[in-house]
Amino acid sequence: MFSMKNLLVILSLALCLLADIEYEDSEAGNLKRINDFRREFAKKHNIANMHELALDRNLRQTAMWIDIQHDTWKDEAGKT
Repeated sequence: MFSMKNLLVILSLALCLLADIEYEDSEAGNLKRINDFRREFAKKHNIANMHELALDRNLRQTAMWIDIQHDTWKDEAGKT
């Protein structure tokens, strides 16, 4: 059988896992963390109109394409 110490360890681990479910390790989870921080910051400092951030996958793809083009240009410029 489990001792009281083992049960406490198992219960503690289960509570830690349940507490972290709200923030999964993904883009959506990271964005939720940022928005929660911004919300608390806005409340604490009385900042109005601090709107929630949203993930725009098309904008991210465009930024990645620009970064790739910049790296390509930088590599070609370094060859001369």
